[in-house]
Amino acid sequence: MREKKSYNVAVVGATGLVGQKMIQVLEEREFPVNRLVPVASERSAENKIYFRGEEIRVQVLDAEVFREVDISLFSAGAAVSLDYAPVSAESGAVVIDNSSAWRMDPAIPLVVPEVNPDAMKNHNGIIANPNCSIIQLRTGDSAEPFYPHHIANNCLPHIDVFNSNGYTKEEMKMIFETRKIMGLPELAITATTVRVPVKTGHSESVNLEFEHPFELEEIYRLLKEAPGIVVQDEPDKNSYPMPILAEDRDEVFVGRIRRDESIKNGLNLWIVADNLRKGAATNAVQIAELLVRQNLLQRN
Repeated sequence: MREKKSYNVAVVGATGLVGQKMIQVLEEREFPVNRLVPVASERSAENKIYFRGEEIRVQVLDAEVFREVDISLFSAGAAVSLDYAPVSAESGAVVIDNSSAWRMDPAIPLVVPEVNPDAMKNHNGIIANPNCSIIQLRTGDSAEPFYPHHIANNCLPHIDVFNSNGYTKEEMKMIFETRKIMGLPELAITATTVRVPVKTGHSESVNLEFEHPFELEEIYRLLKEAPGIVVQDEPDKNSYPMPILAEDRDEVFVGRIRRDESIKNGLNLWIVADNLRKGAATNAVQIAELLVRQNLLQRN
C-alpha cells in the first residue's frame, strides 16, 4: 500500500484569532500535517499552542522558520505578508495569505475553492484568501475606542476608511475581489457594509439581476446542489440564516430566497457565514487541501 504523504505546515500569526482557528481547522479536517510550525511576533515567542494533543512552542518570525516548510498559512496582516510571504515562497513553500497584501495583484490567484479552483493552477508560490473582516464586534464601553460612534445597540454603516467616491475601503474590496474571483472585470456590483454588535459572523443582503428569466425552483435546486451551501428557507416556520446558527460552522447558509419585484429578472438572497471559519481559516485550509489533491505544490 502506498504511504500517505504528509507536509510541514507553518502558520504565521498562530496566536491571533484566525491563526488559532487555522490550527483548529487543520486538526478537525485531518490535514496531513507532518510538522506544524506556529509562528508569531517576538512578543508572542515562547507561547505554546496545542495541536493533536501535542504542546508546540511558538517560533519568532524570521526567514529561518520557513526552512523545509511545504505550506505556509499567513494571517498576520498585510505588512508582514508583504515582507515575508515572498521569503517563504522563495524557500520552497506555497503561501496561502489571508491578508489584503496580494489579493488584487494580477499575478496572484484569489481563490474560493468552490468557485474558481482552476485559478490555483497558475500560482507562483503565493495564493490569496479573499477578504473577510476578522474583528469581533464587542459591546460595552471597552469597544468604543475602535469605532467613531457607540456600537452597542447600534449599527454603523462604516467599515474601514472612506474613499473619495463615498465608498469605504471594505466596500471597494468587496467589489474588486468579487470581480476577480468571478473572472468578470466589468461586473456591475455595489455594496454597503455595516458593523453590527454580534459576536461572530457576516451577513449579506444580496440582490442579483439576471439577463434572462428564471424559475425559483431552479434557483433552489442549484443552491442545494452547490458544495458548501445550506439552504435554510422556510419563512412559514421562521427558519432563515442567522449568525448565531452559523457560528463555528463551515457552511454558507442561504435563505429569504425570493424574486425582486422592483426589477425584471431580479432575485433577493440573505446569506450568512462564520467569518473566522469559511471567511478565513477554513477557506485557507481548503486551498491547501486542493494544492495537495491536485499536486500543485510544485512550481510552474
